[in-house]
Amino acid sequence: MISDEEKDLYIKSKIKDGNIPPKINDLFENSLKIIEEKGGKNMEENIENNKQEPKKKRKALRAIISIAACAVIALSGGNIYATTKGYDNVFFMIKEWIMQSTETDDKDKILSDRDITISYQPIQITDNICVLISKMQIKDGKANIALSVKRSDVENDDGLPLKYKVYNMKKDILCEQTSEEDSTSKVAIYEDNLILENYSEQDTVLDLEIYKSNGELITTLYIDLENKEINVIGSGKYLEQISEIELKKFLEEITELPPAGKKYNKVNCIDIPNISYSNGNYTVTYTYCFLVSDSLFEIKDINKVEIYQNTIVIKLKENEESQEFEKVSIGEPIIIQKVEIEEGGITVVYGDVNCDGIVNNDDVDYLLKHLANWQGYELTEQGWVNADVNISGKIDATDVLIIQRHLANLEGYETLPYVEKATLYGDANCDGVVNNADVEYIQKYVLQVYELTEQGRLNADVNLDEKVDSIDALIILRHLENIVGYETLPYVKEATLYGDANCDGVVNNADVEYIQKYVLQVYELTEQGRLNADVNLDEKVDSIDALIILRHLENIVGYETLPYVKEETLYGDANCDGKVNNEDIECLQKYILQGYELTEQGRINADVNISGKIDATDVLIIQRHLANIEGYETLPHK
Repeated sequence: MISDEEKDLYIKSKIKDGNIPPKINDLFENSLKIIEEKGGKNMEENIENNKQEPKKKRKALRAIISIAACAVIALSGGNIYATTKGYDNVFFMIKEWIMQSTETDDKDKILSDRDITISYQPIQITDNICVLISKMQIKDGKANIALSVKRSDVENDDGLPLKYKVYNMKKDILCEQTSEEDSTSKVAIYEDNLILENYSEQDTVLDLEIYKSNGELITTLYIDLENKEINVIGSGKYLEQISEIELKKFLEEITELPPAGKKYNKVNCIDIPNISYSNGNYTVTYTYCFLVSDSLFEIKDINKVEIYQNTIVIKLKENEESQEFEKVSIGEPIIIQKVEIEEGGITVVYGDVNCDGIVNNDDVDYLLKHLANWQGYELTEQGWVNADVNISGKIDATDVLIIQRHLANLEGYETLPYVEKATLYGDANCDGVVNNADVEYIQKYVLQVYELTEQGRLNADVNLDEKVDSIDALIILRHLENIVGYETLPYVKEATLYGDANCDGVVNNADVEYIQKYVLQVYELTEQGRLNADVNLDEKVDSIDALIILRHLENIVGYETLPYVKEETLYGDANCDGKVNNEDIECLQKYILQGYELTEQGRINADVNISGKIDATDVLIIQRHLANIEGYETLPHK
């Protein structure tokens, strides 16, 4: 099969001086005309039926029709055509047809003083629901699509039951079906099997629409069977434009100044090279530097300034009067421009702590004494710059270690300053991408065929257990196959919430029911669900676990916390104070006279002859045990 790149090169060879051959031009122009006619008709019908709907929803209808149309062109290798029309690639042809979307990664779309554009790659279809097309089977003109649905919060009905419609590119309906799970369902993960009637081998692109029970369109999935791609149009939160000026002010306020050492007073946001939007969250990559004063005049040469980069996720606060930002998460800053030129007329020599022009063990000794506060080993301003060999903004034992490793010529420390590479989890071969080649690389490393670099070992340890083995290769493979729970790397096992068998984040009667149905082989447990459900830690999930959770929910004494660990029996310790003495005899006598209650563990401890009952005989045995009478040295006494 000819690759897309080869197709593009062929088409390029046929285009001279930017002129498109008439046949190629007619092909695309006619396609666009047909699409506009058909799409326009469908759109008018939809708009007529939704006259009272908000303007944004009508724009979303136009977006769906436009993208479906563009999929036809994309399959025909239209990148060269798009380029001749002034676009980067064919998918950017969409941006003049679409007015609104749930996601974009073009900053000109997000910022209020820039042009509008679109990208369509959401992961979740709502805040609470994500879907996964696990498989598709085709036989005798029929096709089955296995659609897995995962809900984060089962208490939220999410407009269930979901409704599905599947079309081919001719807009012939192949399936119209309703989910078996309704609004009363408490199942976190379930599967809907969509039956496609009159499926044809020519149906290479399928249009799957997912609706709420009230008929509201949630999302549209375009399944490209030929290229094995799924493109998604979401209809969640609509993009709200934000001010770049206010955004930069916020970034300067939220960014931390370096620790004491360099006396900086201000953060200066230089640029926003990348910004994207998805369902209410803005992911912003920004560059910045630090200033001693508030004046930008101190930046005499931008090439002589250390520049940092970081990525932050923000959202808008609910405030109708003004735009206010709220931090969701922030990454670790990295330095993208190092200072390796003259400062104050002196050339920076990283590692030269004593400023004698060379880097050797004398610098290690000087820095150690400086950190120990030895008199006479203070750092000059230049010495401070030279000593900060990891460009962290502070001088500490880490700088000493780096200089020592540099002098020992250890791998990765050959040159100074030492800047730790960002870890790309899964990228075992350090080629900048995570793919099957990394899985193979780890497998051959385990077989001692390949070697890993220091960075490769960091990247390959995707479960953070400080070793690289076949488990890491398996996790990366599951990540590449988009298996639920392995969407992001590194793979960190969920924290165990004992009792939460259905993994919905709460422990309630639904978990008791879930375990009961699991025992009856009606439900399945996820790996995390099995860990959560094993509340007595006996490495199996059975009706006993369900009983313990039920007692926990009813606040029965001894079951207040999970997991439930049965106390160790100390025979004779009727009052459960951890020792056997006359107080236990007194406690037991009162119990027999019905003047005292024993806990469940206390009753077990008090039955010192293991008769199944507690009476005066148990009192007598404990008395003889305390008196150290022969034959009663140890309890229980049988």
